[in-house]
Amino acid sequence: MKKLFALAWMFLSGSLFAEDYVCEVTPNKPDCRFCCGETFTVRAHLTKSGVPVTEGKLRCVVKWEGKIIDTREFDLAARPGEAAEINFTGTKPGWVLFSFFVVDRKGKVVPKPVRRVLQFTKPDVVAEIGAMFDGERIATQVPCPADFDAYWRELAAKVRNAPMAAELKELPCKTPGVKLYACLIKCRDGVNTSGYLAIPENAKPGSLPVVISFQSLTNSDTEPDGSISAAKSGALGFSPTWHGFPVMQPKNFYATRCKRLYPRRRGADDRETWTFRSVYLRVLRTLAFAKSRPEWNGKDLVVRGGSLGGAQSIVAAALDDGVTLAVIQVPCYCEFNGSLSGRKNANPFQTGDLKTNNINRELSPAEARSMVYYDMANFTRLIRCECYFATGFADELCPPSNVFAVYNNVPEGVKKNVFTNPMSGHYGTTRDLQGEKRLQKFFDGVKVQRYTAE
Repeated sequence: MKKLFALAWMFLSGSLFAEDYVCEVTPNKPDCRFCCGETFTVRAHLTKSGVPVTEGKLRCVVKWEGKIIDTREFDLAARPGEAAEINFTGTKPGWVLFSFFVVDRKGKVVPKPVRRVLQFTKPDVVAEIGAMFDGERIATQVPCPADFDAYWRELAAKVRNAPMAAELKELPCKTPGVKLYACLIKCRDGVNTSGYLAIPENAKPGSLPVVISFQSLTNSDTEPDGSISAAKSGALGFSPTWHGFPVMQPKNFYATRCKRLYPRRRGADDRETWTFRSVYLRVLRTLAFAKSRPEWNGKDLVVRGGSLGGAQSIVAAALDDGVTLAVIQVPCYCEFNGSLSGRKNANPFQTGDLKTNNINRELSPAEARSMVYYDMANFTRLIRCECYFATGFADELCPPSNVFAVYNNVPEGVKKNVFTNPMSGHYGTTRDLQGEKRLQKFFDGVKVQRYTAE
């Protein structure tokens, strides 16, 4: 864990390592948020063991909306000790990314040691930094079906009205004053929900806010930490799995079942058969379970999560009026058909190829008709609660311009904020600092009311 935090610190400070190379990148504007017509300038300085590198080259790959538009190389021997300068002037709203690589005298990219690779999809990148041009003006071209609202209202009603049978097993908890449970909520329709429930000891009925921490897309059990920290702060915490399998199983239990039962594109050509449809329904069931707990105060309901957890938080905030606060980090499923807007498609319609311009998998006509029912661009239109988004300008899995397009669909008048980091990407490197501040303010106002028998 300490190594992970150390790597995250090095990444967020703008320095990543290839062997013992350090590339420090300095932008002309700290937040890297520009207006169209302005120029984004970065100075990149490469050292090795603290000494300026004077041989080989520093390569910068420039991408606009995920596609390579330029590659520049700087001869380190020609101008020893000097920083390389890269400029880009944005002419329309969108996202640009500079990725840096060390190239040796033979023209080969110098790889980083495995232990120093923070994002496994980018093993050779020594540093990267991105910028956004007029992010608030980015609009989506993803269409919204005429029956979108009615379709989800009907599904939500069915889930809420379906009988649930919750099985709770108390677990040891090292946090004083917190009771921890393994949960399995079974339903006749087969969309079971599982997770970890944490409650302050002796909490009075009707006294607790609810905090739900949605899981990201990993073929594994979820972690109880989010629910425990919420309970420690005086809330009822629930950490649900995205897949619904029982918690506390061996690693291969999840890996085998997730790969077999949740192939990313299976059934995507029909809104009733996409494999991840159950994930959306599970969000609704999670909310119904949490709100059924006698400890809930009936008024405060917080959802939070990153990546798939961010998408689940959006769905929750859109479809349940009881949600009062949403903290959404690097959400996935933003513009499945992003190519309509001149951007990357959301997974599972990306190629996963970060080195060429073949970035999108084309949707079939049937997939295009179906996936709009699951696109975050259409869910955010329905959000009415306070919400905090976060995105990193080096995130090529859930691109920041797609996130802005989805964020901009949150209606006017709703209290909202988007936090950005020009140097962070996916896989736990982008934190929602504004959202975390708001959560802390929320927890500061929570007072646990203890139950005492009369």
